[in-house]
Amino acid sequence: MRVAGFLVLFLLSTLVHPLVLLPLAILHALSWRAYELLIIAVCADAYFGVSYTLPYYTITTLVILLAAEWVKPHLSFYSNHS
Repeated sequence: MRVAGFLVLFLLSTLVHPLVLLPLAILHALSWRAYELLIIAVCADAYFGVSYTLPYYTITTLVILLAAEWVKPHLSFYSNHS
């Protein structure tokens, strides 16, 4: 499921607006340790030619990943307490 989610996000990253992918990326990051999203972000920055100025897709993805890893222990479905 993780690989299928990554492939879907990778294919959609060139077809739809990035704001459409944002909720899917957040859900993917909350479900798994989604460091592979950085690959999509770097590819998107290179594809749109923003890697030499400000790689905002990569920066946004890093913020999403760090926030997801910080929030995971505080979410009830990750908790072991009844």
